[in-house]
Amino acid sequence: MAKIYWNQGEINIPSGAFVNKSDGRVFVYTDPTASRRKSARKVIGRAASSTTMYANDSFKALFPLEWDEAFHQDMTPDFVVSCGLYTLLLGIGYASDLYPVLIDAYGVDIANHLMDLAAYSIKNHSDVALRYEETMKKEMCFSKNIYGDSWLSDFFAYTYTEQQNYLFRKAWLQRCKKRGTSSVWLSIDGSNVDCSSQISSLAEKGKSKSGKKNADLVGFLYAVDAKTGTPVTYFVNPGGVVDSKAVSQAIAFLKGQDISVEGVILDRGFCNSNVTDLLEEQGYDYVLMLKSNISGYTDMYAKHAEELRWNVKHLISEDSIFGLCDTCPIFSGKSARHIGLYFDGINGTDRSATLLKKVFKAWKKHLQGAEIPEEIQPYIAHLPTGEVALAFDKLQADVNGKGFYAIASSKDLNAERMHEIYYLRDASEKQFMALKTQLGFDVLRVRSDNSIRNKLAVGFIAGILRNEIQKACKELDIPVNPFLASLDMIQLFYASENTYTVARFPSDKQKKILEFFSLQSLDLMEIANYYTVRLFSPTFSITCPLPEHKKEQEKKRRGRPPKQKKEKEQPAEPKKRGRKPESKNKPKTTEPAQEVKRRRGRPRKYAGEPASERRRPGRPKGSKNRPKNE
Repeated sequence: MAKIYWNQGEINIPSGAFVNKSDGRVFVYTDPTASRRKSARKVIGRAASSTTMYANDSFKALFPLEWDEAFHQDMTPDFVVSCGLYTLLLGIGYASDLYPVLIDAYGVDIANHLMDLAAYSIKNHSDVALRYEETMKKEMCFSKNIYGDSWLSDFFAYTYTEQQNYLFRKAWLQRCKKRGTSSVWLSIDGSNVDCSSQISSLAEKGKSKSGKKNADLVGFLYAVDAKTGTPVTYFVNPGGVVDSKAVSQAIAFLKGQDISVEGVILDRGFCNSNVTDLLEEQGYDYVLMLKSNISGYTDMYAKHAEELRWNVKHLISEDSIFGLCDTCPIFSGKSARHIGLYFDGINGTDRSATLLKKVFKAWKKHLQGAEIPEEIQPYIAHLPTGEVALAFDKLQADVNGKGFYAIASSKDLNAERMHEIYYLRDASEKQFMALKTQLGFDVLRVRSDNSIRNKLAVGFIAGILRNEIQKACKELDIPVNPFLASLDMIQLFYASENTYTVARFPSDKQKKILEFFSLQSLDLMEIANYYTVRLFSPTFSITCPLPEHKKEQEKKRRGRPPKQKKEKEQPAEPKKRGRKPESKNKPKTTEPAQEVKRRRGRPRKYAGEPASERRRPGRPKGSKNRPKNE
């Protein structure tokens, strides 16, 4: 039964609903046109009396108007909403064309819910539906409304079809082709099915990789680009074993799209001779991670471990991965194959230190009277005297073995190329590991065929998004999981009546990742405006828009503005005589120049000027001045 809102108070039982007198559940028939015996029931709450009830998530989804009328206070906007993950996935969705492809295949509303479910899987590392509504209420989502686990069950079972999944796979495959995908490697994986509500024809009994016997298993194939590791498409098949028919169908589908298949990549769960024999009979090349108890691994370890450990001549990766290749049988009694032995220096050192810390911590507690944990028992030696001591030889052997692993191939490949091919799966293994562990799909909590197929479609979409994040973080040398956790710090807050604005802008590292997908810090203002319109305006588009980039204004620097660099001066043209055409000066006149007024004192003599005649004493001739003695 879905979550019941006991604290919201009682509401009237809607017309058309019925009360189960044996347990007090209020329900409606899902198909009013069918007879009551044939129509399924949907529980919408728990009866409080003959006329009132406590509502649950199903009532909220089926009777939204009645819900809003009864619990209007629940519509009060959240004061702070995280928008970092939404912003990142929006950028990825448009940069990779994933979001438009989903809209074309499923329609806008379903596409938005699929993006939200993928975001939840990436953020919460789980697919547990009970936490979906609680978690996503704190996030800005692609969908306007977020519902609970009961709604999700119906969403997987009835909302979209396998035909729509096929259209999505085909469209995404075409998009990958346009971006250069020409060949792929197939990866094979499987998952347990853990639910008892409905039997699925896809589930087959078998032994799970976790060791569970007689478990219901569903298998799936997924293809990754042979060069970049980008996930291209996926297929669902019955059971959890390698099925030659399923592989052949996948290859035929890909060849029909002009994409060749290089071979099959398998993890340790499929490391058995039956699988390799089947693939070789069908003519498929393979790359296989070996289990540590397989003879191919033990022979390579005994022969090359000491030579390989921290030997820089065998370094094949900047991440302190060392590797070498040799030929020996993968399984006892079989023909020799190419096997690469590898040592991960960083991982091996960390795991060795962790083991030593765990053993010596337990041993110290034992000396103080505590019991030795079961996981530490292999490192305890029981002496003939009845006493116990640390088994140093066993502990040393296990410490030395940390960080080693082996990969086998049917093709003649060197150690570096074999490692590269297997870790094409890294993008996909981490996706489907993320799909199964971090994304929570290791156990499928649905069992109808449609629900299983639809849930795996969500997992594939989440894998595409995570793969893009992983590639960006790798290129910028930023750890993936800490970065995803930090996105919660990018927030919107309710600033005033019916208005949201940005509370916290991205940090420098977050800016780098967002810019990788063509997003800027100021785009958050547009995202806040869209969120405001969608929440409070009666008219809005449910297609989430990509922000139009606004030029970020540069902050004014303190002090005087920097001098602008002068452009290199061109050589000046020779000056022409006369007035310039645009000159406003009056033209020179032809009138004679006026006499210059004589300055006081004797006139100056200039160099080269002839000497003037010396003046004689007395009055000059013609003077009218009177003599002084008169």
